Amino acid sequence: MKLILSIVILGGAVVVFLFFARPELDKISLLRAEEGEISQSLAELQELARLRDALLSQYNAVNPLDIERLDKIVPSKIDSGLLIAELESFAQQYNIVLESISITDEQQQRTQQQQRGTIVREVAEQPFEKLPLTLSIVGTYSSFRNFLTRLEMNTRVIDIAEIRFNAGDEDFYEFQIDANTYWIGAM
Repeated sequence: MKLILSIVILGGAVVVFLFFARPELDKISLLRAEEGEISQSLAELQELARLRDALLSQYNAVNPLDIERLDKIVPSKIDSGLLIAELESFAQQYNIVLESISITDEQQQRTQQQQRGTIVREVAEQPFEKLPLTLSIVGTYSSFRNFLTRLEMNTRVIDIAEIRFNAGDEDFYEFQIDANTYWIGAM
């Protein structure tokens, strides 16, 4: 009788373990696995926070005047009004008439260049966006050279891609400049 009672109790314990305790143990092992994943994610987030703090301290260590100069070299947004005013100021400084400024998008410029027969080279992805512009200028050759020198010395990056000209009256010429300036696009 004692033996049967012991077997029944032992069997009951096995049944309780298999039906009640085992699922709970499985839940505990799943929670431990989740805890490991969460701990790993937390460690990665802490590493990213340390990296962010290091970059932020490096950024804050840069002189604000240098950041302002960098924003003038390659601005963070397109400010075509400021660009036009700057070009007009340069033209007036050298007694040149700035007849027109045309700002186009990069795809329009590529199409225009292909229509003129200019070879267009594909460029790898860049961290900045190109802003093509065309200037129509009337003035003397020496004034035009001075204007180009001023553009070269300008803080803002302006690349001259093409210059076309027609002879006008006496010492006056009509110049057309295709140029590119840049701005920091969406990163």
